[in-house]
Amino acid sequence: MCTLICTVVISSILTCSHPAVHARLVKVGAIFENERLVKSFLVAIDNVNKDPNVLPGIELETIINMTKPLDAFDNLKAAQYLIQHGVVAIIGPMRSSDVKYTQPYFSGFHIPQFAPVATDPTFAFTPANFPYLVRMSPSDTIQCQALAGIMKHYNWSQFALLVSKDDYGINGVLALKDEAYKRGWIVVAHEHFEPVSDPNSLDVRKQLKWIRQTGTRIVVLNCYLRYSRQILKQAGDLGMTTDWAWIITDAQTGRDWQTLGDDFVLNQFYGVIGTRLAFGEGSRYKEVAREWKSHKDGELDVVTGKCYDSVLALASALHYMILDGYDVGGEKLKFDFSIGTVKPWKNGAELMKYIKKVRTSGIMNDLEFGGDGSPTFQEFDIVNLGRTGFVKVGKWTPSQGVVMFPEKPVLWLSQSLQAPSDRADTVENISIRVVTVIQPPFIKEQVTKKGEIIYTGFCMELLKRLQQDMKFQYRIEVLPSNQYGSWDFFSQKWNGMIEHLIERKADLAIGPLSVSSQRQTAVDFTQPFMHLGLSILIENKVNEDYKIFSFLKPFNTSLWLAIVAGTILIGFFLWLHATFSPRGYHGRIAQSRDQNSVRDDHWSTKDCLRLFESAWSSFSYTVGQGADVTHPQSTSGRVVIAFWWFAMLIISASYTANLASFLVTDVFETPINSLEDLASQTKIKYGCVKDSHTMAFFQMSRVPTYAKMWAFMRRHDTLVENVNDGISRARQGGFAFISESAVLDYYTGQRPCNTLTTIGRVFGKFGYGFALPKNSPFTHQFSVKILDLRQKGFLKLLRERWLHGVCETILQESSDTSFTGDVLVFNDMAGAFYAVFFGLALSLITLLVELAWAAYKDRKRGQTFSLLQRFKDRVVRSWKSKRGKSLNRYKYHSKADANWSIALQQLRTLLPKNKDVEDKPKIGNEDESQRKSGLHHHHATEHVNQHNSKPSAYI
Repeated sequence: MCTLICTVVISSILTCSHPAVHARLVKVGAIFENERLVKSFLVAIDNVNKDPNVLPGIELETIINMTKPLDAFDNLKAAQYLIQHGVVAIIGPMRSSDVKYTQPYFSGFHIPQFAPVATDPTFAFTPANFPYLVRMSPSDTIQCQALAGIMKHYNWSQFALLVSKDDYGINGVLALKDEAYKRGWIVVAHEHFEPVSDPNSLDVRKQLKWIRQTGTRIVVLNCYLRYSRQILKQAGDLGMTTDWAWIITDAQTGRDWQTLGDDFVLNQFYGVIGTRLAFGEGSRYKEVAREWKSHKDGELDVVTGKCYDSVLALASALHYMILDGYDVGGEKLKFDFSIGTVKPWKNGAELMKYIKKVRTSGIMNDLEFGGDGSPTFQEFDIVNLGRTGFVKVGKWTPSQGVVMFPEKPVLWLSQSLQAPSDRADTVENISIRVVTVIQPPFIKEQVTKKGEIIYTGFCMELLKRLQQDMKFQYRIEVLPSNQYGSWDFFSQKWNGMIEHLIERKADLAIGPLSVSSQRQTAVDFTQPFMHLGLSILIENKVNEDYKIFSFLKPFNTSLWLAIVAGTILIGFFLWLHATFSPRGYHGRIAQSRDQNSVRDDHWSTKDCLRLFESAWSSFSYTVGQGADVTHPQSTSGRVVIAFWWFAMLIISASYTANLASFLVTDVFETPINSLEDLASQTKIKYGCVKDSHTMAFFQMSRVPTYAKMWAFMRRHDTLVENVNDGISRARQGGFAFISESAVLDYYTGQRPCNTLTTIGRVFGKFGYGFALPKNSPFTHQFSVKILDLRQKGFLKLLRERWLHGVCETILQESSDTSFTGDVLVFNDMAGAFYAVFFGLALSLITLLVELAWAAYKDRKRGQTFSLLQRFKDRVVRSWKSKRGKSLNRYKYHSKADANWSIALQQLRTLLPKNKDVEDKPKIGNEDESQRKSGLHHHHATEHVNQHNSKPSAYI
């Protein structure tokens, strides 16, 4: 490439300069890339030459080289020319990369080099590699602290970086990433673009789209100003300006954007904020600014100001060298690589020492340098682009941090005074990073015929449905470690998927991730998509020794004896009420004075509930069968049966439910049946998955049983790496695997069938949920959608599709409870028997009421003796009839009864025929068939008072 080299004597350019005739010329070199920098440099040289107190007897002569930026050959050629022409110092180049190209040569010849705006952190980190470099601007490391201060001021905790792929772009934000890591912030994206010679051809839409998909709304743009216009235009076209914050750095804020040309429409970028080297803090600023305007070059900016200050710093150093008697004249040095030893300028080292001792005022700030050639003034302005250009709205200092000016509020890109949030409010159109682990049936890995790996399962299908409804994109990453995430006490950090979320390497964690209080301190969880608990998996051995009397196992001996005794007692009470109740089958006949008036159907059922028949009926009721004959007719008898039926309903249901479990346990034998059995023995070892929720449950529990089990697992080192290892050990026998019930239920239904079984009840209940980083704006959206899918039944369909095994298990168990066959004792059924005892007592009371009421009605039938005697008469007649004295339908209890009967028959012959009145057969004239009909019954003969007017016939 061709390089334009200009040698200019200042007096020939600026007519205001009139050097003395005998003044000594001292050459100062410059490497610039535009005319604006040249003018700033020349104005500074002219002002120095005009001041006789600065360099008396010395006139500065300039040699200016115009080079192309980022062109190593051009810059090296310019450096060679300046060295060969005997310059005492160099101003420029502007860019850090160009300074790196030229500094080794200037250092080799001991020629100080001023870098007005070269801020690469490398210069500060390794100053020994750049011994003759004088930096006029603080390092990008300091600027990154100012950028971090802005983030802190607006409470932003995540942002994206978009940088040019050159030294300035890449190295300029390294310290910002370190600051973010220290403060716990997240750099969600770090995108680069290749610098191009024609900025109009730059296309960063791919990088911008990726930044948009991350969900952040804060972008730090670190590049040169020539690229900013195209980048911000494309961002606006993609809708990435409204409600966004774009933060630019000093290479872009250091120049007045009003000078970029007529085609640069500024109003679409009003609201951009950034950091700028502190501007106009020096005492000479106002004077120089007026002079600058007189040349009609617009406003001074940072770059031109730093250029000017470089000349002032050099002049100050030369001034004190002259006072100390040094010869400040330069030497023409040979720039020849063929010479083995380079001869440097003899006073170059001394000039460098004097430069580092400079203490003078400038136009940008006071000029002072440290021992490594860096400026001690390290302040930045916080600027906001508006209609008049960049407006200073705050400042940053190492001691105070960011201080914003209340009287100058920031106007953001949305033309609002409200600062934007650092993340999107909705997941729509966002690409999220999903992390998971392989765990069937929730996450399963499959290889297609084409060799592609795809993921299926419960959680993958749920994620796809969420993607469809919420309109987001995702990229999935499977952790090789297969760790869900637990707190490591040794490293004092989380691992697994939780670690990825904390470090913002992922936006969403899916899978059978247990919701726990410990994990919720580190991440956010959605509403659970499944509720479950912990269960125990053990080998299922077939028991070949079937027991004949297994059907007796549901109840213990005391309960069986209670049922037998209850059956007998109920039979006795049935007999008691049938015999003594006036409405009982036997009592209604035995207590009747006119047995001829007893209905035929009553005679036929008189002996239905004798003692044996009552016991048989009671047994029928006990086993749930109907009685051979009719049920009790009396109210008191029905009370007995009602309470016995109620008791047997409870007992029968409990027996049926418990019997099914015992039949299964007879077929499949397990050495333990509950969590307590497992904890109380040491023969069968047990364990869970390392670094899982199950491990944390036992580890943190203060329940004695769980604490004892955790001690056992640690002592015997029974923790397994993953679920598959636990399942394999359980199949081999002698090992109980403790894990989530849903996972274990799935494996019990897999082939080989009936080789595994879960025992005991589900304990330690919890839920499965998706996890997101702490304070994620998407947590609420995912929770609402998961609840919506649950209400629509979608989660139930997923559970039926993915959690049911291929094997048909003998005992179907729910995910919430696990049934075990516990022998029921009398205490378990005591309530039912208490109800029976209450019913028996109530039946006796009812019997007494029935007898009393019947005795009371006897008075109306002509019996004049007392109620108690009538009550006793009924009881005695019922009892005597049971002692062997049979009841006969046509026998009379006494002679008086017979006389009354004859009189009654005669009376009937005198009365007209009534079809409603049924004539009774005459005494002594019954036909042979009636006498042989077998209707002869025992009854109790009673002594009746001879003066009774008529016998009592009642039922």
